[in-house]
Amino acid sequence: MTINKYLKLISISVWKRIEFVWKTNNLRISETTITENLLFELWQKSSNIQFYEATDEKTNGNDIAIYLETSKGYIYLPTQAKRIEKSNRYTEIHHKEGIQRKNLIKHAGDKNFQGFPLYLLYSFNQHCNFPNYGCSFVDAEYIESHFPYKKHCKTPTFKDFIPKVAIPFDEILKISETTHELKLGAKITINSSDIKFHTLAEIKEMKNWRGLESTVQIIKKGNSKTDENDRFSPRYMLVFKDIMKKS
Repeated sequence: MTINKYLKLISISVWKRIEFVWKTNNLRISETTITENLLFELWQKSSNIQFYEATDEKTNGNDIAIYLETSKGYIYLPTQAKRIEKSNRYTEIHHKEGIQRKNLIKHAGDKNFQGFPLYLLYSFNQHCNFPNYGCSFVDAEYIESHFPYKKHCKTPTFKDFIPKVAIPFDEILKISETTHELKLGAKITINSSDIKFHTLAEIKEMKNWRGLESTVQIIKKGNSKTDENDRFSPRYMLVFKDIMKKS
């Protein structure tokens, strides 16, 4: 099975899990729990994914540092996970009055990273049949420009993103490149001049990260706790390598 097909299956599983939880009275599922389960599933198809964990305990379990291989090198995609509510709204998109999102975008623009900020949405909708969007990506800067935080501001809904501007989980590996642009899937476009291309050696030499060899370490360290701060502080890093060959 290709990594793309595997990501699609994981996405469908998240869609069904949220559906199941919503149908019960006593079950709850947090963004951190979904993220940890997602990491476990990815680990089982880890031949072209390298896993790292932050050595700093004060990190956010909903923040993920993603490095994605392209023909020019690895691009950095700082990613924040948000789960839909039963109201069909992503209420935590405006967490801390939008300060968290601004810090995500600011982090991506740091000269040492020059990345492209994303949101990873965990979704379900009983009125729509889009199970491959159980996990999907949306451009964080799009959200900031279209749904800025202000008093009595609109909280984005499922239909504001899916399938309008979001790409399914597996499409992050469907990379098309031109001289000036990178495109992830059909809807996320990145200006090549705005980002930095990293080498695998540079990523491996980064401080405050340690490689993970087994999921036991992932689950044990995660413990479903999240550091409550506004800064982007990823607990996990995923490096997708050799995807140009295998996806």
